[in-house]
Amino acid sequence: MTTSKHNNSHSHDHDDKTNIDYIYNLRNRCLKFRHRCKKLWEDEKIYEKLNYVMQFMLSHPLLLLICIIVIAMFAIPIALLITFVVINVAITFSSFMIIEVLLLTVGLTTLSCIMFFIVAVIVVSGVSLVLSFYATYFSFMIVKNKVYSK
Repeated sequence: MTTSKHNNSHSHDHDDKTNIDYIYNLRNRCLKFRHRCKKLWEDEKIYEKLNYVMQFMLSHPLLLLICIIVIAMFAIPIALLITFVVINVAITFSSFMIIEVLLLTVGLTTLSCIMFFIVAVIVVSGVSLVLSFYATYFSFMIVKNKVYSK
């Protein structure tokens, strides 16, 4: 019995070690990829080319306006789609929450009504029994006093 617990904890430790190794490996790959991208941008002089393009666009405002319109024509539908997706997800979750709150409210109201009814029946029955006992007791006492007083 103890060997299975030992083996189970050993496999759990092995899984944790594997996960940590995977995370470090993934981190190292990301850092290498970032370094390669930075080196590519520097080797190919992409920063200088982008700076040249920006200077050219600023010296030709009509061409800059056309580029902005083209980029906007591609970006606006993508932005609208992302907005639509985010709004739908938010409405879905909030609607789900509203339905959950509604169900909880109805359930708790029903439970409260049932509990109130049960408590009311117990209290009314208890009060009725106590009043019946005292009414019967005092009735017998009155009858007993009348019988013995004769």
